Amino acid sequence: KPQIHKFISSEDPPPSGEDEILLRGGEDEKIEILTEAFGEPYIKVILNKAQNHESVEKHVDLSNDLTVTGSHNFMNAEEAAAYIKGFPSSWTHNKVARITIKQENFGPVSSYSTSGRVIGRFSSNDNSITLYGSIIKEKNLRQFDLTVAHEIAHGNDWLRDSELTPTERINLLAKVYVRVNSEDRFRSGYVESIGTNDKKTTLSHKCEEYFAEIAAAYFNDPSTLNYKDFTIIHNLISKKSPDFDIDKSKWQRVSSFSTHREI
Repeated sequence: KPQIHKFISSEDPPPSGEDEILLRGGEDEKIEILTEAFGEPYIKVILNKAQNHESVEKHVDLSNDLTVTGSHNFMNAEEAAAYIKGFPSSWTHNKVARITIKQENFGPVSSYSTSGRVIGRFSSNDNSITLYGSIIKEKNLRQFDLTVAHEIAHGNDWLRDSELTPTERINLLAKVYVRVNSEDRFRSGYVESIGTNDKKTTLSHKCEEYFAEIAAAYFNDPSTLNYKDFTIIHNLISKKSPDFDIDKSKWQRVSSFSTHREI
């Protein structure tokens, strides 16, 4: 069973008003509120996404599926496969097929954040993660691990996880939306910097990135999370990977790299 960590928590009153509907209300009520906040096109994408009925039992070893390309000689395919095993199989199988290491320090400038250029990117078109050289050249394993965890999380949100039902997608978005608007939310400089000329677009980006940020914190240092954020990720993982252990999995990732390689 996953180890229970200490969380940042507070004695909050029960949710009321819109938050209560989003967390405890009926699906139609949630959809109405979310459509008003995000716009009908965004919600239609969530509701109309086809579900993949593949069972949890089919989440298999990635060793034969994962490829690693790039010019940085710090991770070979064997190490990458061992490293990815440190994440729940339900979050990686059929969701991470390739890791590409770019020699450039940074990716293109973000179109919706003022925090700078990207250091990692997830593509749902081919289930690939692209990592840029700055997180390797600085030899910062924590930053590397946070970045990979963040990108993996994008493949498991309400837009991209084809194993979620429409109801599960709506419920997940509703929970994250409530947290993004909460005073005791996880304070990510990256998420806080997001802004566009369109309020609905800004909100959708903030929610997607907030989900990825709290997932990265869950895998690396769950004690930094408010218990409300922790439970969003924990409950999602526990449903399909009930034996996932945070601490053991972190050691799996750290120990996957050969001692002669340094990052």
